[in-house]
Amino acid sequence: MNWFGCTAAALLAAVPAAAAASGSRPTAAPAVIVVYDAPFHRVELTEDLRLTEIKDEAEYANPVSASPSRTVTSERSVSITAEQAAELLRRIRESGFHELKDAYGAGPQERSYPSVIAVREGGREKQVVCRSSPAAEECPAAFAKAEREIIEFTQQAVQHKNQKGGK
Repeated sequence: MNWFGCTAAALLAAVPAAAAASGSRPTAAPAVIVVYDAPFHRVELTEDLRLTEIKDEAEYANPVSASPSRTVTSERSVSITAEQAAELLRRIRESGFHELKDAYGAGPQERSYPSVIAVREGGREKQVVCRSSPAAEECPAAFAKAEREIIEFTQQAVQHKNQKGGK
């Protein structure tokens, strides 16, 4: 389970089960195209081309303390073009993400820091989890490259928005 309390696979569902079960016509949230979910950092691109980044940053009153005095959550969201979304998907494909196994690192019951990347493109869905732990295998280079591509793309999109003064 990730820090949001739900898995990326659940986020890829386009229609909430509760709305479908009620028999009412659901007003579904846009389907998710890309999710990067790691401890303290999340990026989500939805089919309405909304790119959202959420970060938790710890602040320490005492610089040698292991316990933060508070955590600040920042959320930034920007609309991107279809061409930009296609560019992000191309960069993820070229990283070798789709050739990865479903899981790496520590086992599901072992203490770890899981990072998840989930991608929906056309009729294909792929989710990979890397559970980082000192005693486990490292994440493969293709996972790290896909992770970098998502983070760099998001930073560039948000920076571009801020330079233009957009919302």
